[in-house]
Amino acid sequence: MGCWGLNNVYILKKTLLEEDNKNKINKISPGRKQYLTLKKNNPNSLLLVRMGDFYEAFEDDAKKLSEILGIALTSRDSGGGVKTDLSGIPYHSLDKHLSKLVNAGIKVAIAEQTSDPKKTKGLVSREVTKIITSGTVTDPELLDKFSNNYLLSISKLNETYGLAYLDISTSEFEVLEIRKEQLNSEISKISPREIIIEDLSLQNDFLEMKKDDIRISIVQRLDTEKAKLNILRHFKKELLSDIGLEGLTAGINAVANTISYVADNQMGNTSQITAIEVQKTNNHLQLDTKAINDLDLLDKSDSKKSLFSILNYTSTSIGARNLKSWIIRPLINLESILSRQNIIEFFVEKKDIVFNLEVLLKKIPDIERLSNKIRAKTVNPRDLISIKNGIKILPEILQILRDNDIDSNLNIGRITKLDDLVNLIENSIVEDPSILVGDGKVIREGYNKEFDDIRNISNHARISIAKLESHYKDRTGIKNLRIGYNRVFGYFIEVSNSNKKNVPEDFQVRQTLSNSERYITTEIKDLESKILNARDLISDIEKDLYLKLCEEISFYTKIIISNAKTVGNLDSILSLANASFKNEWSKPIVNDGVKISFIESSHPIIESNIGSNMFIKNDIILSNDEDQISIITGPNMSGKSTYIRQAALLVILSQIGCFIPAKNSTVGIIDKIFTRAGLSDDISGGNSTFMIEMLETASILNQSTNRSLAILDEIGRGTSTYDGLAIATAIVEFIHNTPSVACKTLFATHYHEMTEISSYLPRVSNLKVQVSEDKDDVIFLHKIVKGAANKSYGVHVAKLAGIPENVIIRASKILKSFENEKNKNDKEHQLSMDMLDINKNQISDELIDQIKNIDVENITPLEAINKLYDIKKYINRQGE
Repeated sequence: MGCWGLNNVYILKKTLLEEDNKNKINKISPGRKQYLTLKKNNPNSLLLVRMGDFYEAFEDDAKKLSEILGIALTSRDSGGGVKTDLSGIPYHSLDKHLSKLVNAGIKVAIAEQTSDPKKTKGLVSREVTKIITSGTVTDPELLDKFSNNYLLSISKLNETYGLAYLDISTSEFEVLEIRKEQLNSEISKISPREIIIEDLSLQNDFLEMKKDDIRISIVQRLDTEKAKLNILRHFKKELLSDIGLEGLTAGINAVANTISYVADNQMGNTSQITAIEVQKTNNHLQLDTKAINDLDLLDKSDSKKSLFSILNYTSTSIGARNLKSWIIRPLINLESILSRQNIIEFFVEKKDIVFNLEVLLKKIPDIERLSNKIRAKTVNPRDLISIKNGIKILPEILQILRDNDIDSNLNIGRITKLDDLVNLIENSIVEDPSILVGDGKVIREGYNKEFDDIRNISNHARISIAKLESHYKDRTGIKNLRIGYNRVFGYFIEVSNSNKKNVPEDFQVRQTLSNSERYITTEIKDLESKILNARDLISDIEKDLYLKLCEEISFYTKIIISNAKTVGNLDSILSLANASFKNEWSKPIVNDGVKISFIESSHPIIESNIGSNMFIKNDIILSNDEDQISIITGPNMSGKSTYIRQAALLVILSQIGCFIPAKNSTVGIIDKIFTRAGLSDDISGGNSTFMIEMLETASILNQSTNRSLAILDEIGRGTSTYDGLAIATAIVEFIHNTPSVACKTLFATHYHEMTEISSYLPRVSNLKVQVSEDKDDVIFLHKIVKGAANKSYGVHVAKLAGIPENVIIRASKILKSFENEKNKNDKEHQLSMDMLDINKNQISDELIDQIKNIDVENITPLEAINKLYDIKKYINRQGE
C-alpha cells in the first residue's frame, strides 16, 4: 500500500511542513492555507478536495491518485513561488474512481464545498464530510452485490481471540471468541475487506491470510472497562446482558474497537450499528480454510465452478449473499436441518409457486443496502424510489405465502407491510427524480405549498423569457435574435453583426464577440432577478424538505432491513429448491446417528460440468461402528480425490437442508469437516511441502471428534517412501484407536502396503478404483469397489499427459525390470520364510516329545530345574 503501509501512518513531506510555516506569515494563497489545514486533520488519508466541477488532490496525494487511476499529473503555482503537484477527477465520475481507490486499499477523505460559491465572497468554505476505507463503504455502487463487505476487528486477551465483524452496508454485526488454531479459518469464512487490530504483532497470528488483499489498520487498545462503557453508551443499555454480550472477554474490545473505528470514519455517525449477535462456533458445522478452498465451496478468481455457483439460482443480491453464508456455515441442529429440508421440499413440489415468487423477487432491488444509506445520510432521491418500488412488491409475496400457509415459516421469516412508507415516498418524490437535490426536480407538486409557489414563479419566469424573445424578434425584425444565459453575464440578447443596425436604442451593449454583440435591457434584468432568486429559494427549500423527509423515512429502516432478511431467506430457499429440482436430486435422511451412507451418488460440481449421464456414480458408506476408516487405493487420475471430496460436499449439502445427487442417503450429523489435500510450499512462512502437510494433519488430529469427517489425500508423499508410509499408517492407527478422535475418515493413498491395516484394525476397510486392462490399453472406470489395488499405472498416466513415446517405452522397460527384481526378492524371501517355518516345526515337535516324556508326578524339584536347563540348551543350540 505504499506510503500508507500496515501501520496506516501517512507521513507528510518536509515541504508541507515548511509551507505550513510560510502559511503563518501569509506567503501562500488562501486556497493553499485551507488545504494544509484539511490535510493536517487527515494525515493518513488521500484527500480529495471539491473545487468547482472537480475533486482535486495535491502533492503526494496527487501522485498516488495519478498512479492508481492512470490520470495526468500537473502542477500549479500556490503562492510564494511554490509549485504544487496536482491531479483531479470530474465530480460526476467520483464513484467510479472511488471504487478503484478503495480496491487498492486506500483510505480516502472527501472535502466538500460547505458554502454556496454564488453567495460567498472570497474563499469557499470546505470541510471533510466523508472518509471511506474498504471496510466502511456504504454505497452499493462501490460494492460487490453478491458478497458481504466486512470490517473485522481482532482483539486478543490471554489465549482468547475476539472477532467482531460488521457489514456497515447491511448492518450485520456479529462477535465470537475463539482459540488461536481457529483464527485463520474464521477469518477465511468472514472474508473481510479490512481488518483492525490493536497491535501490529497480532498480524503474525494470521500469516496464512493474503494481507495484500486486505487493508489492515491499527487502533488504540482500550481499557476493558472503558470498552464496556462505550458499548453500553452506543446501544443505550445499562447491562451487557441486555445486548447479549455477557461473559465475553476479548470480544468486548473487538466490538468497542469496531464502533469507535466506524465513528471516526463516518464523521461520528454510527446509526448503522443497531444490534449485535453473539456467534457460537458450535452452532454450525465447522469448516476451516483448507476445507473451504479444497472443496471449492465459493467462487475463486480462476472462474471454475464452485458449490455456490451450481446452487445459485437466486433472484436478488440479498439472497445471493445469504446463500453464501449458508454454504460456509451449514446447520448442525437436527430440528433446524429438518425444518429447512421440509420447506425446500415443499417448493420442489410446487414449481408454479416458485415461478411466481421468482418473478416478484426479481423486481426487488437491494433494499438492505439502500436502507442503510438512509441511516448513513447518503441516500439520494432515486434510491428512495427504488426502496419504494421494492417494498411495494412485498404484499404480493406475502399473499402467496399466506395462500400456502407458510407466511409464518421460521426458515423464511415474516413480511411486514409498509403502506405508510410507500404513500409517504409516492406523495413526496417525483417518479423519475434528479439524482441531486436542489434543482427543483425531486419534490413532487402538491407536497409543499410554499415550494410549489416558488417553483411556479421560476417556471413562469422562464416562459416570460421565451415570450420576451419572441417580442424582441417582432419589434426589431431580427429573426435570428436570441436570449441566452451564462454564469458570468447572466441573461443577454445576442444579435449577429449583420443585424446590429436594427438594434433599438434601449438595448445596452454587454459583450462584444467576433461575429455578434450581446445586449441587456431593463426588462431582462428584472426577469433575471426573479428567476435567480426563485432558483436559490428552490434549492434551499428542496434541500430542507428532502432532509426532513429522510429523517421521517429513517424510522422505517429497522422494518425494511427485517423484510430484507426475509427476502434473503426466501430467495435462498427457492434457490436450493431450484437446484434440487433441476438436477433431479433426492432428499437425504438426516439424523443423530453415527453413519453416513450415499448410494449411487455423484460429485455435484463435476457432475454439473460433464452432465449426470457422464458421471460414474459411487456408493460411500462410513460408520463409527463398522467402516469408520476407508483406505482407497488406485491409479492417479482415476477418481480417488473426487470420491473423497464428494463425501464432504454431500454432507454439506445435506446439512444446509438441500437435496443431494444420490439415489438414497443417510447422514448422521457431522460437526466438523477437515481436508488434507494438495501439495504446496509456504515460502513466506518458511515451511516446506512436508511441514505444511504435517501441520494440517496435526490440526485434524488435535481438533476432530467422533462426529467429524476427515478426508485425507496422499498423506506422506512429501517425504521419503518409508517415512511417509510409517507416518500414514500411524495416523490411521491413531484415528482408529483414540476414542476422543475416532472421526469418520476417507484416506486416499498410493501406499498399497496400507491395505494390510484392515487385517488388524476391525473398523478399517479397503476400497479401490476399478481398472480395465486389454493388452497395452488401460481404462480407468472411476468405479469405487471393495478391495485393494495392486498397481499404480503411473506410466499409463504419463502417457495420457503427453510424455514423449520414447520416454514411455523406456519407463515401461525399467518398470518391468523393477517388478522382476521384486518378484525374485519376494520368492527368495518366501523361501527363507518357508525354511524357517520348517525349522520351527521341527523344533516344536521335538520339544513337545521331550515335555510329554516328563513324569510330572514323580520328578523332584532339582530334576525339574535340570530338565528346564536341558530344554533351554536345546533351543539355543537349534537357533545357532
